[in-house]
Amino acid sequence: MTAAAGFYGSSIGKQLGLTDHASAYDHFWKSRGFIPVGPNGETQSIQSMLSQKANREAHKGFIVEKVHEHFIGKDAVTAATVSAGIPLMYDPEILDLLNASTPALAQFPQVGWNGTGYRGMNIAARGAALGFLTEAESMNISTRTPQGFTPGTISEDMVIQVGMVSVSDYGERAAAHQFSLADTALGIAITENLQLQEQAVLYGDPAQDEDDYGIGDAQAPEGFAKKFSDASAATDKSTTSLSASDALLKDIKAELKGLCSTYNVSPTELYIVTSYDVHDELDNELNVHGRTEVGQGR
Repeated sequence: MTAAAGFYGSSIGKQLGLTDHASAYDHFWKSRGFIPVGPNGETQSIQSMLSQKANREAHKGFIVEKVHEHFIGKDAVTAATVSAGIPLMYDPEILDLLNASTPALAQFPQVGWNGTGYRGMNIAARGAALGFLTEAESMNISTRTPQGFTPGTISEDMVIQVGMVSVSDYGERAAAHQFSLADTALGIAITENLQLQEQAVLYGDPAQDEDDYGIGDAQAPEGFAKKFSDASAATDKSTTSLSASDALLKDIKAELKGLCSTYNVSPTELYIVTSYDVHDELDNELNVHGRTEVGQGR
């Protein structure tokens, strides 16, 4: 996620004095303590930043405080106040909403980026190891094909996702006290925006050229499903038969076994995300076993 990317190009950004991507990057990320760690200036992720207790404490209660200040001071939004009011994502409560409402999206590091488009390298193919050799063969391996890596260039344009919320007079009264962000209209709106972002990451398809601001809009990003399909790397499970015992569960386990046995993947690195329908089917297939420990009361 690159929250500031593209913002400077909007009329709002220009009114706030953010006229280029470098100033937006400095304004929203570096000034907030996010350290550039990548070779191209990408920052540490919000998840890693807020995993440290000191950073969580520093940003804790950000939204409650700013909503309260808004109603008390009634200050006009200017270039001087936007820094304190816009980066809601830095509040640990936002991270809590992210983890609770969009578990798939929470797995992807959200970082700042100084630019309008991202360019990186990806290992598209890799060679196998030479294998076992005799002592004589190992004396001169210069004629053999080395284990190589074929790099591929990744280029992604930034997209802009916008949410607009109007806080009512009720917000003034609520802001005078501590409240749970998840239980407010603002929290619900943030959750809905996160869910839209998660849907776009998985299923975004701008080729549909819709004009509805959704995941099929012409301005939406390309999701994993579209990219995998275009690369002929998607696996179609629409015809999986559920008539056999534990069919869906066994099918998913077989896919996981294939990943672990074919690639350098650890089970602890894998994350399974399903729809509610699939989750319900898996829940029906699971056999729940209870165990009584020795010495426990009956």
